[in-house]
Amino acid sequence: MTYGVIGTGAIGGYYGAKLAHTGTGVHFLFHKNYYHVSAHGFQVDSCDGSFHLDNVNAYRHTQDMPQCDVVLVGLKSVNNHLLQELLPPLLKEDTLVVLIQNGIGIEADVQKMFPTVQLAAGLAFICCAKTEPGTVNHQCYGYINIGNYSCSSQARIDAVIDDFRRAGVDANEVEYLEARWKKAVWNMPFNGMTVALNTQTDTLLKHPSTLQLVKEQMMEVISAAQTCGVKNIDEAFADKMIDNTLRMTPYSPSMKLDFDFHRPMEIDYLYTRPIEEARKAGYSMKKLEMLEQELRFMESNSRTITTLIFDLDGTLMNTLDDLHNSVSHALQEAGLQPNDKQDTRRYLGNGVKSLVEKSVMQSKPDADEALKEHVFATFRAHYKVHSMDETAPYKGIPEMLKACKAKGFFTAIVSNKLDPAVKDLHKAFFGDTIDLAIGEKPDIKRKPAPDMVNEAIRQLSVLHGRELQKSECIYIGDSEVDLQTAQNSALPCISVSWGFRDRDFLVAQGAKTIIDRPEELFNQL
Repeated sequence: MTYGVIGTGAIGGYYGAKLAHTGTGVHFLFHKNYYHVSAHGFQVDSCDGSFHLDNVNAYRHTQDMPQCDVVLVGLKSVNNHLLQELLPPLLKEDTLVVLIQNGIGIEADVQKMFPTVQLAAGLAFICCAKTEPGTVNHQCYGYINIGNYSCSSQARIDAVIDDFRRAGVDANEVEYLEARWKKAVWNMPFNGMTVALNTQTDTLLKHPSTLQLVKEQMMEVISAAQTCGVKNIDEAFADKMIDNTLRMTPYSPSMKLDFDFHRPMEIDYLYTRPIEEARKAGYSMKKLEMLEQELRFMESNSRTITTLIFDLDGTLMNTLDDLHNSVSHALQEAGLQPNDKQDTRRYLGNGVKSLVEKSVMQSKPDADEALKEHVFATFRAHYKVHSMDETAPYKGIPEMLKACKAKGFFTAIVSNKLDPAVKDLHKAFFGDTIDLAIGEKPDIKRKPAPDMVNEAIRQLSVLHGRELQKSECIYIGDSEVDLQTAQNSALPCISVSWGFRDRDFLVAQGAKTIIDRPEELFNQL
């Protein structure tokens, strides 16, 4: 069978890679890691034996993927609204969609989106994390239970389980409600408690008080499940989950990582829905209701800077030499006197067309529009070929951006450079560390208008599955144009002194926050 993976994070990446490693056809949807995986493959560091996929069927858009027999969905449930766009290109009439997600009520909601699609739950009992681009670290366990929600073909369910087993994954079919509620027995205590107490699983179980609280919360889940009609679940299962967790390596569950990296927590399906279902059936999970309320409070008060929007030229990259060389070439080709490099530096900031026009006017003050357009066309053709001859990130920028990624920041580039050149530079230097890049093009006003910044925030919201607020965004740039852009966009601005304008100039332009080295950025967030 042919598999597709939507949400190639730790879980989707691990199970998809295990299948692909044994020869099953698997097609992976990537976002930020697409370029890295396309170039370097996919690595699984596993307690059961590490392996590397050299040639990965990697895609950036599901429209480019083939229709699949089985789709494994590893998205966080907070992003399930994206399935309305992502899933249809992969679907055939008999495609089975396996939702490898945490919580209660997920399949019911997805079935409302896709009434005729066949669904199953995938309950993964595994400790793993995506530690760096294109790499999954599998620490322990790894088995998966499949619960049939609406699949009419038992043969298809059996075939999925057989494929997993051939790939070395312990897979079994479990009755749907039993599978979902059994996973909740572990998820509801450990996810929320590690967030509320800022700890890991091993520490919770080492202290008698929190061990008792975890057991009491597990028993609430078991009582709720029994009230909802679930069989084969009792106190012995809670004891088994505690024993298994004691034997695990110290672990931060997915909700703890989401909270630490300022991502939305999966409170709705992990807490609100099971609490509601239990209440409808006549049972109240009092301790877990309190935990849910605490998590809601913590999430509402944890908003901080999550999004960094960078200028490109003079901020992330020293592009001066290549720009100057292309301007000089275009001027000389037209019989005009080339700029001094310092003049090129002064003219930067308002886009390359402004750079060329100012350069032409310096050499020939009475130049007409036809001459300006001719020089600009020559510049564009030359720069398209030579935009990366001398251009490179400033010292410390790659390390700073890797730290931004590790800390979970959302990132974008907005530049008055021509859009194709911006995207080429993004792909060549920052494809693994910056989410997206936007350059000058006809349908969007260039800086200092706020349009590029607003578009970057919109695209980042789509990419990360939630509506970003300007209160969590900050702008970083090196010039007076960047200060104006931040002001017009209603964002705070951090100015950098290593670019095309010096500190004294920035202060005179009204800069309030200036950093002299890339690593100083984190002191200002």
